[in-house]
Amino acid sequence: MTRIGQAIRRHRESTRREREFARAFRSASGSDMRTELEHLANYSDLR
Repeated sequence: MTRIGQAIRRHRESTRREREFARAFRSASGSDMRTELEHLANYSDLR
């Protein structure tokens, strides 16, 4: 039972992280490429 709860919590955290990444990526897309790549790199590190 605990394992299921942990999986759900992990899934919620990953979806929240993806939303944060999408927001960061959208805001970064207007700026230089280096910032965009940094956001992308930070996102892949968290996966």
